[in-house]
Amino acid sequence: MPQVFTAPVSALAGQLNRLPRMTKLIGLGGSFLLMSGLSLKLILGPDPATNQFVAAHTVVPKRLLNQAIAENYLDPGNDPLDQKTIEVMKVSGQSGPTFYIFDFQTPKLCGIAGCLYSIYTRKGDRALSLFLHTNLPKGVPLFQAESQTSSGLSCLLVRQPDPAADLQNPATVIATQYCYQHGTQEFISQVQYQEQILRPGEEPTHTSL
Repeated sequence: MPQVFTAPVSALAGQLNRLPRMTKLIGLGGSFLLMSGLSLKLILGPDPATNQFVAAHTVVPKRLLNQAIAENYLDPGNDPLDQKTIEVMKVSGQSGPTFYIFDFQTPKLCGIAGCLYSIYTRKGDRALSLFLHTNLPKGVPLFQAESQTSSGLSCLLVRQPDPAADLQNPATVIATQYCYQHGTQEFISQVQYQEQILRPGEEPTHTSL
């Protein structure tokens, strides 16, 4: 069974010291359950427009953009983040509620565990923060909004490299589904599984976990 991708506490310690209120970082000091015997197949194709990152200042309210920077980046006094370089993926729910996935586009918020991504609701609640690696196979989205909803917000699929895959020819990734819980005002991990990558025309293979 492949190991589940988790970020060790030691690798994140330096990052956490720089984040004044990182209270919702998911996955530290533990691991997610991998569904036994389940391997889903991802057919690569054009990414939906809703899964694209765009310049944050063009779609995020100014108040929320300032809040996200203040809560995730500790400015030493002479090195502020350039708001125009920050990107977001905006996800709108079927009933209207929206959330934003922030990519701060700075090596100052990256480390051995990956780079920081933070998710905020339109009301300004920080619902999830993750350190993620972006070295996925070509065409595989890091984030993918799903049609399934919870508390009015779309569930989110987050993909990471499979540490058991061949680095030269990665055929699988680890996908984790997060759904919003109104009571905690956070995105909570629901399930994690290995996902097989297929390109159009390829015959599927079966992977036992």
